[in-house]
Amino acid sequence: MVEKAGNNGNLKAQKKLGNLYYDGNVGIPQRLEEGIKWYTMAAEQGCVKSQLIAANYYLSLGDNHNMSVENSYLSSGNPSQLCRDVNKGYYYYSCAAEIGDPVGQASLGQCYYEGLGVSRSHVDAFYWAGLAVEQGFEGARNLLGLCYEASSHEASSHESKNKKHSSIRDTNTSRWTNTLSTSPSMRSNYESNTLTNAMSIHSYNYNEHQAFECYRIASEDGDSHALYNLGRCYFNGVGTKTDKVKACECFKILADTEGDAPSQFYVGYCLANGIGVELSKTHAKRYYELAIGQGCVDAEIALKKLF
Repeated sequence: MVEKAGNNGNLKAQKKLGNLYYDGNVGIPQRLEEGIKWYTMAAEQGCVKSQLIAANYYLSLGDNHNMSVENSYLSSGNPSQLCRDVNKGYYYYSCAAEIGDPVGQASLGQCYYEGLGVSRSHVDAFYWAGLAVEQGFEGARNLLGLCYEASSHEASSHESKNKKHSSIRDTNTSRWTNTLSTSPSMRSNYESNTLTNAMSIHSYNYNEHQAFECYRIASEDGDSHALYNLGRCYFNGVGTKTDKVKACECFKILADTEGDAPSQFYVGYCLANGIGVELSKTHAKRYYELAIGQGCVDAEIALKKLF
């Protein structure tokens, strides 16, 4: 009865069937593909929640379908080769973003930033992240900071400069976002409604101070990715005065409370060289080993050179 209603276009039935099969229920085994079939039917009717679930499914790894929408992005390797279907993921996030959903906007911005299902564009990533932040979705503020760092024609030279630093690189931008483009009509829809046009408020230029402020505010709101980037800013003097002590404090929080491998490596690096903390090769070894246990090659190399 419910399936018949769903096939006849009943949105409520489609969402109910999506919930039943996607998560499983008493007497009903979990069938992800069946669940996503119903969710996509509901998504095509404009159901934002279904659009976000479908996008998250297509951009997630293997059977890892329970990741929160905000943290569904990939951060290493070639994401497009690891996701189920980046084009569909991008498409459904763009549907939610067009309707005005802030999570969809932030997620679409992440797709543009990482090049998931669409050509990489820091300009478009900035635009959509800005819209999400303007609506009060703080989950997009870290991405906005990354865009400030990567913006304008200065981005390439800035990225090269970062790679030459003796230490902290931007390796943890996010851990978990039919190819469309951001069309003029999509932009005009936002410019004509009540949403604030982020591009008119935030001048999209390379701005280290704005990036630092984004990371600071987001980290105070509990964003661990932003805390990592805040530590990187303190270490390299990006948008603020260099402060190795504060940098190490940021990395140590992530290393100790979240077991973050890059942070474990950098705490080990600081300890091994007496940067921002008292030199201790014994403690450095412990942090290096923790990072190595999670596959950190840099830590393995550093440990060999420690003694």
